[in-house]
Amino acid sequence: MNTAFDTLTASNNLQKTGIEKSQADAIALVVNNAHGMLVTKTDLAAVKTDLAAAMNAQKVELTAAMNEQKAELTAAMNDQKTELTAAMNEQKTELTAAMNEQKTELTAAMAKLVAAINGQNNKIEKLNNDMKWVKIIGGTISTILVLPYIANFLGG
Repeated sequence: MNTAFDTLTASNNLQKTGIEKSQADAIALVVNNAHGMLVTKTDLAAVKTDLAAAMNAQKVELTAAMNEQKAELTAAMNDQKTELTAAMNEQKTELTAAMNEQKTELTAAMAKLVAAINGQNNKIEKLNNDMKWVKIIGGTISTILVLPYIANFLGG
């Protein structure tokens, strides 16, 4: 990267602009000393190429790491999905069994209730029949008891 720097020409050019010889020589000397630290376009192009290569390598590494993370997350999510599906199926089975048990108990309770209602209906029907006979017998008894009074009243 070392390139030649003409301090004499630089000093002369500075003097032509009106700077004194001692000052122009000093400026040229400072620039010459700093000249070794200057970067050329070629140097920058090499750095740019190195940076592009490093960035591409980082991009490849990051892409691989992201793909690995994606695969791990997908696997974990699939595991969770499998576990949740199994748990849901287990709950569904338990709920179905409980519902069937409740249905059986309710069916039995309803059958007992229907039997009790039928028994009560039979008792009510029997009472109705008994009441008909009571009315018939009561009417007959009333007639028998009242007839002598009516005959006595009419025959008098």
